[in-house]
Amino acid sequence: MGYLIFCLAHIPLFYFVYVNLTSRENTLTFITGFDLFMIIHVGLHLLLLKHERNEFKDWISWLLIVGAGLCGAMDLLV
Repeated sequence: MGYLIFCLAHIPLFYFVYVNLTSRENTLTFITGFDLFMIIHVGLHLLLLKHERNEFKDWISWLLIVGAGLCGAMDLLV
């Protein structure tokens, strides 16, 4: 049930990201905020790594989590 809710919750999230990346207003502000969110997101996963109900421990999850964080960091630096 949690997996289904997690997946369905991403549908409006992806739409929100798409709309903000394709609009001509405040795109740079959104991208900077999204980059920071991705970096903080990695930190939150690290903070909750040992939580008993954490199911994001496989290599695929970590590839996506850390990959997004690295892309956010590289985008801010470049």
